[in-house]
Amino acid sequence: YIYVGLIIFTFYYILDRKRFFTWKISYFWLVPYIVLFFIDRYYYSNNSIILNFLRTFKFIYIIYFLQNLAIQINSFIKQQNLSVLASGFVTLISPKISFIFGAIISLLKRD
Repeated sequence: YIYVGLIIFTFYYILDRKRFFTWKISYFWLVPYIVLFFIDRYYYSNNSIILNFLRTFKFIYIIYFLQNLAIQINSFIKQQNLSVLASGFVTLISPKISFIFGAIISLLKRD
């Protein structure tokens, strides 16, 4: 599943680079993640459908963190491709921390 998500993200970035830095995600996406997390933890442990949904939500927030980190790096170096590459490297080093910060950023950037 992760490979499919990365391919979709890569194509999205290649085809529409201008809008990459403008998309936002709602913090309401955390609600189904939390519900599914507890369902997986206490009722249906290791259910493949629930695990796939959990991975999907994680991937969305990891990409959101990647995007926000790329915005911050781009403000310093003014090279969009290099900033996305650098933020992708940071995200690959620590995906769990990226997920947590992506969720926190979505909570803080409410419009």
